[in-house]
Amino acid sequence: MLLFLDIGGGEILLILVVAFLIFGPNKLPEMSRKLGKTMNDLKRASNDIRREIQQGAGEITQDFKEAKKSLSQEPDKKATGSDSKGKDQQKEEQKDDAADV
Repeated sequence: MLLFLDIGGGEILLILVVAFLIFGPNKLPEMSRKLGKTMNDLKRASNDIRREIQQGAGEITQDFKEAKKSLSQEPDKKATGSDSKGKDQQKEEQKDDAADV
């Protein structure tokens, strides 16, 4: 499948000699510099993209953890809050009942 990437030392040397003959000794260093800068820019851009994706995934993971934590605490609050009323709330209900009579 990836047989075209199977390049040995002899093939690389042949490619360099042909490039030297075509472009000449004056253009080859300049082209190499440009190629190096381009590869560096591509590497930097791919690292930036990777970092943004990882940061976004971390934020989403954190949001899910917080949501899971709040959902696991919510039933506990409902169970304790609805079954046992506070003393102040009971007194207010008794006052309201007495006022209705």
